[in-house]
Amino acid sequence: MQHVEDFTGSTARNFRRAYLFRIPAVIESHLALTLTRGGSVLAQQTLWAAVRPELSALIESSTQLMHSVAAKRSFTHKHAFGFLGLAAQAIRTFAPGVVGKAIDIVQAGLTTVRSGAPEAVRFSAETFDDAIRELRSALDALSEHVRAEETTIRRTIEAHIDDSQRAGNRADYDLDDVALGPTAAIGMDAESLHHIADHTLPALARELAEIADLNESCSTAFAVARNAAIGLGATGPAEHIKSLDRYIRDLLDDLAAEVLDGAVQLNLVVDAFAANEAEVMRQLNQYLAGLEHIVADRPRGDPLDHPAPTGIEAPFARGLDTGRRDPHQIRLDLDSLMRGPAQQP
Repeated sequence: MQHVEDFTGSTARNFRRAYLFRIPAVIESHLALTLTRGGSVLAQQTLWAAVRPELSALIESSTQLMHSVAAKRSFTHKHAFGFLGLAAQAIRTFAPGVVGKAIDIVQAGLTTVRSGAPEAVRFSAETFDDAIRELRSALDALSEHVRAEETTIRRTIEAHIDDSQRAGNRADYDLDDVALGPTAAIGMDAESLHHIADHTLPALARELAEIADLNESCSTAFAVARNAAIGLGATGPAEHIKSLDRYIRDLLDDLAAEVLDGAVQLNLVVDAFAANEAEVMRQLNQYLAGLEHIVADRPRGDPLDHPAPTGIEAPFARGLDTGRRDPHQIRLDLDSLMRGPAQQP
């Protein structure tokens, strides 16, 4: 902003509106993608922090059931899963309100997937085989619910990527090429514009490239300890998060390249304007030099040095029309010609 204050004219307005001012908005969209990624990791951590006690509770209930079978006593227990919807809640709470775009996209993409298994399991058996069978059923129900939660995380990532690739939204994640023709009107401080092109934009491009490399290094495949037999497997939705990392890196790399391209285009436009201005001044000076040559070479007493003679009347000046014209009495009546025939008495 410090270097665009003196950048005026239609080309400047176009460059600011369609390019410079859009860079922060595009970066904000990339930030929204990282919030989806971060929210997904938090959702897994929150989910598995809740699932581990659930798993312990199932094993404890199953152990009590087996003790009751051994002692020939009755034992009935109903266990309800309390972690349902945690993934969606964690993703929503992760995105700060500063980036409302991320919240809107996440809310649109979050629909908790419910499995066909019951939300609660019942422990009641008379034999050890029945007890083992009920424990297996309870673990299957737990796995189905975890799979549904992890699928919510995967669908959220997919929804955000799909949203960013829609034709109407693509411009929020990518800079369009800005046509800066050298014929548009411009008022400029060339030094400030060259500073933008040679220093500010390249520095931003380098920063974006470094962020892209850093983003790809944010591996989340093993960020959450989980049981491979429960849910989506040993890494859960980590592969989707890794794909999102690569996608964000590619977007940042593209943005860095587009920023550098904008710097090149700006330099070309400034140079083109300078060249055009120099050519116009050369032609103008050449034309003025020609006029000076004509004036300097006029002979003394040239009519151009004196006012136009007066008293010359037109052949259609007022007077008796005899049908004949005396060449010595031709007068030019300028006032009459300017008034026109309709205004004559």
